[in-house]
Amino acid sequence: MITYHCGDLLASDCDVIAHGCNCFCTWGAGIARQMLVRHPEAFEADLATEVSDVKKMGTFTQAMSDGRRVFNLYTQFKYGITEPHLDYDALQRALVEMRSRLEQDGTLHTCRIGMPKIGCGLAGGDWDRVTEIIEEVFSGVNIHVYTLDGPVRWR
Repeated sequence: MITYHCGDLLASDCDVIAHGCNCFCTWGAGIARQMLVRHPEAFEADLATEVSDVKKMGTFTQAMSDGRRVFNLYTQFKYGITEPHLDYDALQRALVEMRSRLEQDGTLHTCRIGMPKIGCGLAGGDWDRVTEIIEEVFSGVNIHVYTLDGPVRWR
């Protein structure tokens, strides 16, 4: 189930944060820019990967930062605003891997998972389609989605 919040994800009480990344270790805009400032360890985890490696698609890196576990989900190869870049299959694979890791650690049902409208800002994804993926992958788990852009479009 998705619970929507209007507010700053990075100021929330979520102890797990997931966000979408490109494969070029570029964190210059959107929530990635905010993450770079507030959770630099997550950026360092991304920098430890090979730049422009398409094999990262559908995987993740993670880091502990300021008491939070941050998942960098590789959901888009390129970046930019001239065309949509979200890869829905990569998003689904990365979320499945994230869920699996949380299950292995025994924290899936005890942590509070937060994310932005992942892949639907600068990456150009369709929120209805992303919602279906999140609800399928995280069936039985409450996911908290944060938006700063005013009223939330409720499903």
